[in-house]
Order: sequence, then C-alpha cells, then structure tokens
Amino acid sequence: MKRPNSLPVYFVCALVLFLPFSSWLVSYFGNTNLSLGRDVLIFLILFSSLITKRFQFNKTATVYLALAFIIWAVATFFWREASVEQWLRGMRFDLGPIVFFLSLANLRLKKGELRSIIVSVILSFIVISIFAILEILNVPVPLTSSHSGSGSLTRLFYIEGDNWRRIQAILAGPNALGLFLLVSAAYIAGAFRAVNKNLKYLMIIVVPLVVFTYSRSALLGLLLVLFILFYRFIDRKFGRLNAVFVIVLLFVALGFFVQYLRITPKYEDLITHKASSSLRVEQYERIWETRADFEIKGRGAGAAGPSSQNRIDGGPNVWTENIYLDIFETYGIVGLVLYLAILILLVVNNWRIRNDYNRTALLALAGFSFTGIFINYYTGQVGIYLFWLALALTLQDNLSNEKNTN
Repeated sequence: MKRPNSLPVYFVCALVLFLPFSSWLVSYFGNTNLSLGRDVLIFLILFSSLITKRFQFNKTATVYLALAFIIWAVATFFWREASVEQWLRGMRFDLGPIVFFLSLANLRLKKGELRSIIVSVILSFIVISIFAILEILNVPVPLTSSHSGSGSLTRLFYIEGDNWRRIQAILAGPNALGLFLLVSAAYIAGAFRAVNKNLKYLMIIVVPLVVFTYSRSALLGLLLVLFILFYRFIDRKFGRLNAVFVIVLLFVALGFFVQYLRITPKYEDLITHKASSSLRVEQYERIWETRADFEIKGRGAGAAGPSSQNRIDGGPNVWTENIYLDIFETYGIVGLVLYLAILILLVVNNWRIRNDYNRTALLALAGFSFTGIFINYYTGQVGIYLFWLALALTLQDNLSNEKNTN
C-alpha cells in the first residue's frame, strides 16, 4: 500500500515552529514582510492537502458555521468603513486562524502525524519558555538591531505606575506570552500526554511564567483551567460533592486574596493596572453609545479590534480588549452570533468524547472563552493559532468515521 504524502503535515509543523519567532524576526530584521511567512504556510497547508488528495470535507455543523462566518466577513467589504488595504489587513488578522482551523479540520491525519504536530508544539513551548526564563534572569536576548524600525519589540513593559516588570520572551508582548502559556497549559494537560505522560510536569513551568507576565486575563484563564483540572481530580478520588465543596472554598479564598491585594497600596497596581482598567471602561461606554452605527452589519474588517492598531489608512483605533465586543463591532450581531455558535458547538461536541485531544480542546475553550471577556485573545497570534489547532484536531474523529462508513 502506498504511503500517503505527508507534505501538508510538514507545513503544519513548520507553521507551529515559525509562529514563536515571527514577531522577533520582524523586529530584529526590520522587515514586516517576514510575517507573511505565516500566511504562505497556511496557503501551503491548504493547497498541499488538495493536490495530495488528503483533503476530505468534514460534514459537521462546526465546519459549516466557520465557512458561514468567513463568508459574512468577506461580505463586509461592501459596507466597510476602512480602506481596501486596511480591510485586507483585518481579514488577514481575524480570519487567518479560522482558515487554518478549516484546513486542518478537512485534512485526514494518521496517528503518527498527529504525534508529529504535537511534538512541534512541545518544541515551541520549550523554546519560548527558555527565552522567558532568560528574561527573568536578566540574560540579554537581542530583540532589536540596527535594522529595526517602528513597531519593533521592546523590553520596557511595566505595570502602570509601578516597577513591576513584565516578561514577554520573544513574543509581541506580555499578553501575547500569557496567552501562549495559557493554551500551552491546555496542551500539557491533554495532548502532550499522547507523547509522554511525564510531560504533564511541564505545568510547573507554566504557572510561574504566567505570573511574571502580570497579564491578568491570562492568569484568570489559567486559574480556571487549573480549577477544572483540580475539580476532576477531587471528583475522581473523593466524589463530586467533595469536589464542589473544595472548589467553592478555593474560589472564596481566592476572592479574599484578590481583595487584599486590591486594598494594599503596594500591590494595588497588580490588580487594577490603573490606566488599563479605566480605558476598558471608556471603551465599553463608547460601544454602548455608538452601537446603532454597527449593531447589525458591523463596521467591517479592519475597522475595529487589534488590527485597527496603527491603521494603514490612518483611521482611529477602536480596540476594546474584549474579543466578543470587538467581533460585535467589526462584524455586527450576525458575525458575533456565528462566532459564538462555533465555540458553543465545539464545547458540546468535545464534551461527548473523552481523549487527550478533546481534553486539550475543552480546557483551551474554557480558558480562552473566559479570558476573552478581558482581552481580545487574537492579540497573541501564537496562542490563537495553537488554540484553533487544538480545536481542529478534535474533528479528526469525524473524518475517520466518515472514511470507515464509506
């Protein structure tokens, strides 16, 4: 029997290994075109799966909803507020991870190929963790050079009004690192087990690194993931009632601890981040007051969300640091409903099946869905691609069932 062509899998692994270095390469060499490597690899994944006959349409509601979301996003071209160039930038930013998700969701993978992809994720985690640890130890890692221009990476991330330094490794910033570590925690608790069960101990690295990012949103998402894991452990060992009791106690204790930090002048900035929190409130008020301008169809791709930072057309930045509000403003209530439907359906589907990949997806969904209330998780381009990768891998079971049925 002829061995299937693994070219698409090589491109997937190459993308996973390229993403952690993307921001650093752009910053160090001062060439924004280097970031296009991500888009090229996504195209190659889709194209190679078609030409090697590895593509099999996954007839699930999730895939249809993702396609509907993309079609709606493309339709915003006809009522866009941004220029054509800025609209294209928004499309690339918002839809890249979803196109990647669809490419993998329709790509038949062998068990060994799944393992290879997870190994590439492990390598990415190790690389970023090493750079993060070096940063904590004040070992200089060159983020810029004489070629660097505007938009280059900086080492000077501090909490507003205080000297709490925030780490970023070689990613775009502390929040990007926090989101990457958050999704890594989901992989460690799930898919990494498919390679080696001892890899679960890598969680010991994740927790302190997230703390040193001082990213409140990432830390909240990680705490939720850890609470879920701890609940399942107590439930398995001592029963559901005891598990619920322990989790409630932990929530209460955590609440008192956060309140103590908030009212203590020395640690207040850790909780409030001062200017950051007040800006969020201002943006929420702006959304409410101007909702009539976009509530049905949205402003169009590129007109809101993280892609509206440093706009090509010089327009305003309207970034709420809330994934749901940003999608609402960009694609209207229609786009938001489609996006939420995708996430909800993925939760339902993954709840039914219990394996390492579905565990990863459920934990990633829990962490990112909660974190999305406090930050647009598309901020961390590395994290968001690994997030959609985890979700796509859980749809492989459906492809296998279709093949067996046919």
